[in-house]
Amino acid sequence: MKLFQKIENHLGIGLFSIFLVIGLLTYQQYGLTWDADAQREIGQKNYAYVFEGGEGGWENWQNKDYGAIFELPLYYSEQLFGLTDTQDIFRFRHFAVHFFFLIGAFFFFKLVDLLYDNKLLAAIGFLMLVLHPRIYGHSFFNTKDLSFLSMFIIAIYQTAVAFRRKTIWNAVLLGIAIALVVNMRILGIMIPALVFVMLAIDFIQEHQTKVNLLFGGVIALVSSLLLYAIWPYLWGDPFGNFQRIFENMSKFRWNGSVLFNGDKIQSTDLPWTYELTWFGITTPILYLIVGICSILLLAFRVLKMPQIFIKNNLERNNIIFAATFFGPVFMIILLHSVVYDGWRHLFFIYPSFILLGIYGLNFLFEKHYEKWVVGVFLIVFSFVGWSIIQAFPNEHVLFNRIVTGERDDSVRKRFELDYWGVSYKQALEYLLAIDSASEILVSVANYPGKSNIATLSKSQRKRIRFVSKDEATYFITNFRYHPANYPYTSIHKIKVGGNTINEIFKLK
Repeated sequence: MKLFQKIENHLGIGLFSIFLVIGLLTYQQYGLTWDADAQREIGQKNYAYVFEGGEGGWENWQNKDYGAIFELPLYYSEQLFGLTDTQDIFRFRHFAVHFFFLIGAFFFFKLVDLLYDNKLLAAIGFLMLVLHPRIYGHSFFNTKDLSFLSMFIIAIYQTAVAFRRKTIWNAVLLGIAIALVVNMRILGIMIPALVFVMLAIDFIQEHQTKVNLLFGGVIALVSSLLLYAIWPYLWGDPFGNFQRIFENMSKFRWNGSVLFNGDKIQSTDLPWTYELTWFGITTPILYLIVGICSILLLAFRVLKMPQIFIKNNLERNNIIFAATFFGPVFMIILLHSVVYDGWRHLFFIYPSFILLGIYGLNFLFEKHYEKWVVGVFLIVFSFVGWSIIQAFPNEHVLFNRIVTGERDDSVRKRFELDYWGVSYKQALEYLLAIDSASEILVSVANYPGKSNIATLSKSQRKRIRFVSKDEATYFITNFRYHPANYPYTSIHKIKVGGNTINEIFKLK
């Protein structure tokens, strides 16, 4: 019994450590995304502006309104560690974003344990987060959406802690978390909005006016000052530039097309169901069932006993989670915001969906069904984990059984697969392995085909030369913007779930 008690007491650290070891063994295998260079440039440009005393092309740089609190430390670390080779640089970046994701997952464990005082529920929540194939894959190469997801978790955790004990220190920590999450993405503004809604409710419910005023004042002061300090774009015109950031969020500067349910659609004309459909066809089905049933349970209790959801308790926290899950979706629909590439822009709402699911699982635990719940989830986690292993390192293109009953590239012709081109790394490595020529002439379908050369060693990079299709010996594609087959001689396919996500053709 003492052994089981010790294991339970250190369950969060144990899960974190297991996945950290797995990450250390695998992070070098992931390729680069279409946005990898642009994301690194955010750190590079801000570094030049802040530390090198020059503009560094700042005024004419289109992305200067992006927050740099994640990218700037990454670029600074490159300089600190003397990383100059592109392979070393991007491997470091891959490990860094995955490590931060695991820190976020650990805080998620702590949050569930804080709310329910149940480490088994916390472990289920941790694994529902980490063992989501899409999110797990993105956690190695998506410094944009996964860093925000991780910081969003930390901000929610600190909000729950701060409202349990309204101390000055907790208010300071919450202010810091708010500044960081808003800097990472402006949608993080919903955290301070919800914080002050809860404070307004507490003003009415409680008779501690001075405590609440001081608590709210410290949060507002710390978050505002820190946000200004860490966001160079705000330095010139804090209020005006902050307003421009909001405007850019609702009308993002991209007018490409995406493949959605077999139709090629402009990003500005996507149906309101776009993000919800992607969420539904890529999230493991049991997770969906648990989340949806829990949302219905929560809605029933709200209608039956609305008064208990106003007090500072577990029920109010779940109303907050519902707001952070549904709120961004409604904002995108109402503002007709530009979104694309599946639902990666909304990855950050997934932890809130799990938290709503945990609310329902806790109901089953209270009814003494915990053994059944744990047993079922162990089976499902095993299946999901095995699917990730089979698809590695392309688990980011996995769908659930709603669409993966189809085979023979039918999904590829309906939905985007490896839209970011991460699999080009594997394709280039395959060519290097089968062709011993000192110079291999390669043509690629789009930009990440070329950028993934940065993941190779110096000696490997020297052997690859990118040329036009007329000159090339090989042609590689990830099928973005061209889901149909090609009339060339295929020599290698990278497949996930029966669908080809990358293919190499011999031209000569």
